[in-house]
Amino acid sequence: MTNMNQQESLIDIFQTLWRWRKWIVGICFSSMLITAGLSLLLKNYYRSSTSFYAAHTDLAKPSSIGENDRKMLYYGESEDLNRMMSISKSGEVLDYLIETFNLFEHYDIDPASKHARHKLNLKLNKLFTVTKTKFDAVELAVEDLDPAFATTMVNAARVKINEIGQRIVKSSQSSLLESYKNNIKEKNVELNKLSDTLALLREKYGIYNLLNQSSAYAELIPNVESKYVNAKTKLDQFSASGSLRDSVLKYKIIVAGHKKQLDNLKQKMALFNEGYIPVFNLEKEQKAFTEQLAIDKQRMKSLETAYKAPFNSIHLVEEGKVPDYKSRPRRSIIVLGVGFLMFFLSCASIILLEQFRTSKK
Repeated sequence: MTNMNQQESLIDIFQTLWRWRKWIVGICFSSMLITAGLSLLLKNYYRSSTSFYAAHTDLAKPSSIGENDRKMLYYGESEDLNRMMSISKSGEVLDYLIETFNLFEHYDIDPASKHARHKLNLKLNKLFTVTKTKFDAVELAVEDLDPAFATTMVNAARVKINEIGQRIVKSSQSSLLESYKNNIKEKNVELNKLSDTLALLREKYGIYNLLNQSSAYAELIPNVESKYVNAKTKLDQFSASGSLRDSVLKYKIIVAGHKKQLDNLKQKMALFNEGYIPVFNLEKEQKAFTEQLAIDKQRMKSLETAYKAPFNSIHLVEEGKVPDYKSRPRRSIIVLGVGFLMFFLSCASIILLEQFRTSKK
């Protein structure tokens, strides 16, 4: 029974709309005709766009020391893309466009009026858009009444974004370069202190070449000791015979000389042994320090080269071109949209009116 009632209600509605069909068609047609006429008054906007990929910061990095075949990344990752998106939407880019293209005058906004800057930003945010494509590229687009102006503006925005991206990377390189310079200065001071300390230790212990002196002492002491023993033996023999006083006197002098030389060598050897470990450790530390300082200087030179070298923060995909067809308004869509809206409103009004009349009876 309920289904029957619903069917009858629908039939009644269709019958009612059918009776009013000429009026509905007239309203829709008139509305569409008026809308079409008014849409002709709307100004044509032209859209110019440019797209690019974010470059990887590896392109601005110096090659590592001793690394000949480093794998280079050319296209940026998600963080590089996000950085370029942030730059593209930054106030610096908007301010640059406003000043460069005199947008207050171009958009007919009085800069002295209240909230003029806010109005201009709203206008610019509507006409200058930044989006990420499905292929992870950044797309800039500018809409304007003048197609050539839109093209010039969107390309200028891209150039400015590249410039800001370069500046950010170069600023980081500059800070790192300054850090390297300060570090090298401090290491030079430390190396000079280390060298002075080593010089004092060498003078104190009479050590000038650990390897050569160690070998020299190892050869000299046994040699002099052997000469001393031989001379002492001969002196004892000549003394025991009770004759050859000249020989005894001679060998006494020789034995005394060898004894003095041997004592001197042993004294120096003892001093050498005492200073061997401190001097060895200090020389080792000085060598490591010097090698590290040389590496730091080489890295600093590489960083200076990278800092001075040109670097693009973007990879251009497509440059903005002068559009030859308007982007809006879509007059046909507007007219059809108004037609459908008026059809719906007309039908709804007629149905409500008929229900009101039925309820009064």
